[in-house]
Amino acid sequence: MTTRRATPFALACIAALALTACGGDEEAPASGAPTVTVTETAEATEAPTAPEQQELTAAQISAALPREEDMPSGYAEHPDGFDADSTSERSADPESCMALYMSTEEMRTFSKEHSTQGEGVRYQRQQQKGYAPSIVVAVWTFDEPYPAKFFDQAGSALAECATYDTRFEPEANSVRNAATAIPTPTVGDQSFGVRLGDPQMDLGVDYLWVRSGHNLISVRMTTTWRMDNDQDLDTYAQGVIDELKKTP
Repeated sequence: MTTRRATPFALACIAALALTACGGDEEAPASGAPTVTVTETAEATEAPTAPEQQELTAAQISAALPREEDMPSGYAEHPDGFDADSTSERSADPESCMALYMSTEEMRTFSKEHSTQGEGVRYQRQQQKGYAPSIVVAVWTFDEPYPAKFFDQAGSALAECATYDTRFEPEANSVRNAATAIPTPTVGDQSFGVRLGDPQMDLGVDYLWVRSGHNLISVRMTTTWRMDNDQDLDTYAQGVIDELKKTP
């Protein structure tokens, strides 16, 4: 696998933020309506015929995921890994804000009925103190193309989710989150980027979602609220696409 450039960056995440988005589920208040950050390539409406758009095997997904040597210095594979088959119990108020996690009821139903394989990797910075930040890259594949409308719904959700309440699971305390658009690279057929977290605590989690035919790719990075991570998100997402293009 070709080693990809990954620029080292500063990350910060503590237990309070871990409750909102640093776990395994896939995860400053804007004035006025935020900019919708869904980008779409010219090929998005065409039939998915390219290798990176096809339904994948577990082996093909595994081969496309980044390795430890692709991570910033000091990162190692998390001993617990990443469970791509886990079912999220997160909730949000307004409920439409679940689209930011690609996890509305409709999206979950589609995944349950059409997902055929999924795998992800999680790398964590090695440190002695504090809550160690992590980078997660995951791919899910489906027996039919992933719906473009889900990305449209995620973009539309930003208009009413500048601030929202969320629970990681039903018994957890509700946490107030902010959501804001982040620069979104043009990757795959469609891409959507969002930063979720607490700007006053200078803590956030960046999500980049990419649709490529039958496949959904996710890159998630913990970050400070003021950090710009769009190039790093692009590096990992494009790296997966590039590896899938080599699929025989």
